[in-house]
Amino acid sequence: MAVVPKSLMTFGASLLTARAAMRLRRTKSVDAAQQRIFAHLAPRLAQGSFWKHAGIEAGMKYDLFRRRVPLHNYEDLAPHIGEMKKGAADVLWPGQCQIYALTSGTTTGTPRHIPVTEPMLDHFKRSALDSMLWYTARVGHGGVFRCRHLFLGGSTALEPIPESEPFEAYAGELNGIEALNLPAWAEKHFYEPGNEIAQIADWQQKIAAITERTSRIDISLVAGTPPGVLMLAESLRASTTQGKARVLHLQGLWPNFECYVHGGVPITPYFDDLRAALGPTVNFHEVYASSEAFIAAQDAEAPAGLRLMADAGVFFEFLPMSDFNDGRIVAAGPKAVPIWGVKTGVNYALIVTTPAGLARYLVGDIVRFISTEPPRLIYVGRTKLQLNNYGEHVVEKEITDALVS
Repeated sequence: MAVVPKSLMTFGASLLTARAAMRLRRTKSVDAAQQRIFAHLAPRLAQGSFWKHAGIEAGMKYDLFRRRVPLHNYEDLAPHIGEMKKGAADVLWPGQCQIYALTSGTTTGTPRHIPVTEPMLDHFKRSALDSMLWYTARVGHGGVFRCRHLFLGGSTALEPIPESEPFEAYAGELNGIEALNLPAWAEKHFYEPGNEIAQIADWQQKIAAITERTSRIDISLVAGTPPGVLMLAESLRASTTQGKARVLHLQGLWPNFECYVHGGVPITPYFDDLRAALGPTVNFHEVYASSEAFIAAQDAEAPAGLRLMADAGVFFEFLPMSDFNDGRIVAAGPKAVPIWGVKTGVNYALIVTTPAGLARYLVGDIVRFISTEPPRLIYVGRTKLQLNNYGEHVVEKEITDALVS
């Protein structure tokens, strides 16, 4: 494979940034994109034995899909995912599936196996690139592509799933699976901390190895959870000096460091510590991704919310929380709405249909739209973590905001 010079890649990033800025201005194309994605997914889902039995047909219209196909949670699909892990083909998606993402098990306490098919990997790759181009379009330049990108994630070492034998199936954290499937150009020119360190499972050992490696490398982007990034920043500051002065923040170590990518936990409780640890001019860039789908990313200033990834291969629906009942989700299917039916200020349970074989799948998250043209939302909590003893529907974000205000 020919090696692409870094200068050409930076120039290409500038062109892609301009194209992304033009796409972001086309706010009225979202509905059409989602309709195309639904039309693409339906015939492939119909090849899965479970979804065929559930009523999905090739060529069916969305209105029939909404009326006929019930909503599902993980417990509904777990037996069928179990069949897939043992090598069964054409269950939820055409063919076999060997790779499974482990969820964190935040609300249930038990990690779950989410299928990761090749088309699903394509979704994550495209969404990750789009999210970065949305960042460069927002700041007006592609400078973040001048240097290396450091990803603080789980181990890239996938573990065999014992119950799958004799079929070979493997499980791991999604960010590790994504790192294993980076394009060659991204791995060569951008990816840190490198394959060897990325496989380390012990967090303290990994932080020490990353500290040793990146103290000698110019980094322009760091991605990771706030606790992990703060731990790394402290390790780097403790081990690095310039002359006789201790490095006060990471911009003092990495002159081109400009972007911190975060998501998965509320940033507000960590913001002041992160600003002090990262540097005074580092831009914060929020993404919203789960093992089931890459959902949204920041394309404007933080108060505007996160823009829905409406053209990256996943079909989204939204169930008003006033119609949500965890014990009666089958009956709620017709009450869910697509992106062209959402309203601002309403709390919705998030539903995805994906090229990994999940259809009308309740992710377990609650979102609220800030705007509909373009579709920008905020994460407000988990469906299982709301207070609703007397019909008050108090969600996680409202509790967190009250605690930090």
